[in-house]
Amino acid sequence: MVNQAQTLISTAISVFFAVLGGSTIAVGANGGIVRPKVEYTGLTQSILDKMTENRNKVENFKCISEKFMSYPTDILSKLPISLKRDRLQEEARERTYRYQINDLALDNKGTGRVTIIDEEADAKGNRTGKRIRKIITTWDGENSVRYSETSGCSSAIIGGAKQPLVVTKRYAQPWTVFGGNFCNDLTRALEQSEKVKVEKQKDGTCRIEILRPQDMKIIGVIDPDQGYSMILREVYREGKLDAKQQARFEQVKPGIWFPISGEYSSGITTGTRLKSTVIIKEIKINDPNFYDGLYHVDFAEGTYVENIAIGSSLVSKRWPLLVGKSLPKWDDLNIDLLPANTAGKMILICFLDIEQRPSRNCLRRLNARALALKAKGMVIAAVHASKIDENCLDEWRRKHNISFPFGTVQGDEDKVRFAWGVSSLPWLILTDSRHVVAAEGFGLSELDAKIEQIDGD
Repeated sequence: MVNQAQTLISTAISVFFAVLGGSTIAVGANGGIVRPKVEYTGLTQSILDKMTENRNKVENFKCISEKFMSYPTDILSKLPISLKRDRLQEEARERTYRYQINDLALDNKGTGRVTIIDEEADAKGNRTGKRIRKIITTWDGENSVRYSETSGCSSAIIGGAKQPLVVTKRYAQPWTVFGGNFCNDLTRALEQSEKVKVEKQKDGTCRIEILRPQDMKIIGVIDPDQGYSMILREVYREGKLDAKQQARFEQVKPGIWFPISGEYSSGITTGTRLKSTVIIKEIKINDPNFYDGLYHVDFAEGTYVENIAIGSSLVSKRWPLLVGKSLPKWDDLNIDLLPANTAGKMILICFLDIEQRPSRNCLRRLNARALALKAKGMVIAAVHASKIDENCLDEWRRKHNISFPFGTVQGDEDKVRFAWGVSSLPWLILTDSRHVVAAEGFGLSELDAKIEQIDGD
């Protein structure tokens, strides 16, 4: 039922829009706007400019969303559509209540990470500690990971080449529900020449009304005092309210307003009503270290892992921890790193796969810091952790002017990665000057702190 509830509130695709007025506007073959020769009101143009400006400034965001949901129980899903209206009163007494924490990290390119912790609640919104489920989903633009824990069991699916729903703009996360869906409404109105009315109200807000065929109407209210954000959206079908979203915004960065609380309902007229209240906190916009560790997921020991990219499955083991231990032997890494060049120096090793975007990003950033790190008495080495044509790897190194030794895993990749404790890519390992591992599996943005910790010891 949780999945059904998420589907109910994830029906609108969040897309940005360009221009809207009270007149017909056409879209050119290249996606550009073909403007008719009409006068736009200054009010309409100003509203659109402000809304677009605010949303376009958000390149990535992180936040924690606490959500209390209620929706009809399983019996409703088994009823024919024609009977749902008749059973509305009965179903009002049979509802499921859930409490959910969404830890969101999403960018405007469609990649990111979503962690959902979901559990049963009572009618007052209190958590019961029953039926707890945890799901972590990541998407780096090329590969997905979906890890779930429930009732002491865990499973994972890795290597998917399709963008998971929860990482798309269709998922019911705050930036989509409170503003993104209305942008989609306006885009459709633009493309299909639907009737649009814009008026300024006495309280200073602006009301936008979109009239659609089959007696459907969408109303959005924009508040200039909250960064021209959408504070209310209502959908009417046959003259009756069917869906509603309303939110309060806060300026989290200069010129950037983000929802901090809200409510939304859907399926009101069909008897499938979903109701949610949301509080959003720990909001971080345009984090320069957004991608550090973003796609790394720790699997519990005994997790059943299915790799759909290569058609294999296994039961995971607990990865060995290297911290406090000497580095394993270099024999399986095929890397030109002489003992004379590493004596008395810290070593930083980066395991990666250049066919994966996060690895390429990490390596370029590391290469940009190579000279400064060497000046601190550090030796840097990179290791390609999967099979690759040596000529292709050498060509890539030359193209990007990688300035430090670069090896490749030899023999059984899984065994070598397990021996080095590499549970995801990219994976950093840092030693002290005695070559004892001081840190592993951290983000590049944490490197300076790790070095200071070693120096302090």
